[in-house]
Amino acid sequence: EYEFWKIGDSIRKLDPLRTLERAGSILPGINTLGKRNLKNNQNESENPVLCLIIDDSSSTNGQIMRQQLNASIALLETARKTRKPASLIVFGSHVTTLIKPGQEYQRMEMIIASLQSQSGGTRLAPALTEALRFIPNNGEKMATVVFTDSYLFDIEESISLIPRLMSAGPVALFCTEDRLDDSLVGSLKKLKKSPAIIQVAPNTQLVDAALRILL
Repeated sequence: EYEFWKIGDSIRKLDPLRTLERAGSILPGINTLGKRNLKNNQNESENPVLCLIIDDSSSTNGQIMRQQLNASIALLETARKTRKPASLIVFGSHVTTLIKPGQEYQRMEMIIASLQSQSGGTRLAPALTEALRFIPNNGEKMATVVFTDSYLFDIEESISLIPRLMSAGPVALFCTEDRLDDSLVGSLKKLKKSPAIIQVAPNTQLVDAALRILL
């Protein structure tokens, strides 16, 4: 059963997919639905801050972008509820949007909802370089969540930056193509510790997988 989900309710109750089915869009606190009688025992004060990196290249159109939108909003609502800083980096061939760590959750959600998959090719390294600047200097962990098609023009440069981000907290790559790029997979295997890699398939519960990074 479902009930109205409002900002401040447990993020684990939020059901973006059911909301989309009913309303056709996601307006947090306005038309969002949540699962009734779902308990959450997580100590939310321990959640890491969030750095959200979104691929807006031409290959992320249609259903891929909609999946990214749902998962991104769920992550931002988690940050909002716990008042954890969140940042947003949108990239294609270069960084096109940069919002520094803070609590501009609604602004970030609106930016993500307006993405058109029109930012050229896929170069991740500039976005990861910006993310490194957002690592908290107070010892808090930072979760870096990347949505990309996995077909990068700058694999080696991007891979070289991942260990530094992993030293600050969990790193997850949500790869939105049916088949992962072999070159990327091979380079990641060379790392002593690899980030989480979630390959998005039609039946992937993307929102749930994204939330597990924070919860």
